Amino acid sequence: LKSYNFYGNSITVDLKNKFNAYKIGEYLEKNKIYINYKYPDYFGKFINLTTTHIANLKIFFQKFNQAVKKIKI
Repeated sequence: LKSYNFYGNSITVDLKNKFNAYKIGEYLEKNKIYINYKYPDYFGKFINLTTTHIANLKIFFQKFNQAVKKIKI
């Protein structure tokens, strides 16, 4: 998966299509991890996470990896 924003305080991930982004977003939301994923069509394949403390990022990436495996991206 490709990510962007090397110099900002957020991570933007290209999930290849809107379906993947929506499913990942829904999964994370159910686990109380809130990201931006409801974008207009052209940008619909992206999710965006505002960065935070490293401990919180570890939780995000654990849940993100679970979601990717579940959806089989």
